[in-house]
Amino acid sequence: NTATNDPPSRSSAPCSHPPTGTARHYFAPRRGSVRSSVLLSGLDQTVPVRALGRRFQQTVAVETRHLTSADRDDVVALWQATDLTRPWNDPVEDFDRAIAGATSTVLGAFDEERMVATAMAGHDGHRGWVYYVAVEPTVQNVGLGTGMMRSAEAWLRDQGVVKLNLMVRSSNAHAREFYERLGYEDGDVTVMGRWLL
Repeated sequence: NTATNDPPSRSSAPCSHPPTGTARHYFAPRRGSVRSSVLLSGLDQTVPVRALGRRFQQTVAVETRHLTSADRDDVVALWQATDLTRPWNDPVEDFDRAIAGATSTVLGAFDEERMVATAMAGHDGHRGWVYYVAVEPTVQNVGLGTGMMRSAEAWLRDQGVVKLNLMVRSSNAHAREFYERLGYEDGDVTVMGRWLL
């Protein structure tokens, strides 16, 4: 399961890039609408933004950063609010493993001090995986899910990963449509697993 958002559109508007590892989603009125530029390690995407609980009278930046143990409670609360947790997976253990690993991370987007979106990413040196793509329910469908996917892709690309895979539950048609809009394809494979611990 995953929170979903609109696909990105391109913009020719110039912008500067923050340092590697930091992303900013810039929100500002433009031609009667609001748009967001998602920036991370040279990434320059523009996605539509319709609301973040305020009128956009000035530019507002939503920062995306790597999360730490201090963010654990807020992360788990967001995952629970978006129905991403399952009884057989402890979200606290999932989060702790991801932030402790050398080849994994959890990215979080913040509207000021408020966490509004996450994405967990990891890799084996060749293929990458993404999990826990979540957007806070009150700000879904404004482009944050797309922004988190693009940020995860950019981080994996910086790690030298050549392909990104993800798993979607067969019952979740909404999530499947979201990823298809972002260019993901059905790999025509069966995912098999076995518990080791």
